[in-house]
Amino acid sequence: MNAHNKTCCLCKKREADQTNSHIVPSFLVKSLFGNGNKKKAFLFNSDKLAQETQFSQDSDKEDYILCRECEMYFSVLETHVATRVNNRIKNRRFDSQFSDFEAIGLRWRVCNEVNPIIFKLFIYSIIYRCAITTIGVFQHFTLKESELKILKEYLTYFKANDQASVLSKIALSTIDSIDMKFAFITHDSFLDATNNSVGIHPGHSESDCYCFLLNEYYLFFSFKDLIVNQVTRFKKITNSKSDQEVKIGFMSTEQWAAMENGLLSIVMKTGINKIIEKGEFGQVMERLNKKR
Repeated sequence: MNAHNKTCCLCKKREADQTNSHIVPSFLVKSLFGNGNKKKAFLFNSDKLAQETQFSQDSDKEDYILCRECEMYFSVLETHVATRVNNRIKNRRFDSQFSDFEAIGLRWRVCNEVNPIIFKLFIYSIIYRCAITTIGVFQHFTLKESELKILKEYLTYFKANDQASVLSKIALSTIDSIDMKFAFITHDSFLDATNNSVGIHPGHSESDCYCFLLNEYYLFFSFKDLIVNQVTRFKKITNSKSDQEVKIGFMSTEQWAAMENGLLSIVMKTGINKIIEKGEFGQVMERLNKKR
């Protein structure tokens, strides 16, 4: 038994003996750190704008939140999605594996070679890890206990250490998917992914609708079906409880830039207001003047 003496946050049976568990799968965020030998990304916290800028060379990893078996299970889900979605969806060589349609001003690709349940499990695994982590950019993100319980039970039901076993459980399953709507959206190409972000969009942080920034993707999700929210706007094409297709949305260059600019505006406004509230405005201005 390790000194930490913790139980796995997913299966609740085995010792949480896995170290360096990525909170967000590494294949989603690796381009954020650049392609050179000296990989680096800014760590930005609107609560700490008055402090010196900090950097990171890797996405958030946490020790002892999962056992090795549950970590392997998540790896199986990630490999399926990385191979069949992330590595192929923008590659013209694999166009025969996708079907395209237009809706709500976006282009959408249906991923015909992706198992819809594995894709949902992949999305749920990200949300679950972000909700339980105690470090990094998602440490303040929380879900209701009832929502966490639903995610944990569904993820645990299909748990296996290889893809064939997961698919076998899916084929024999009689349980319904989680009643959660989500939309997974990207952009056609990123000339410089180091301009992207990982975190929670502050304009979509209420319990009715969340938005995760995952480098080259936006993940909108909601446990509710309200009349006015971003996920309801995607109602006809989103990945929902009864949906048996995996659909990825594509924003235009202008749409992606508008989202990024809106995010920057909200973050900076929030950060500046907090600096003023803390009486740190003069300190920040003094440091900026020294760098001129």
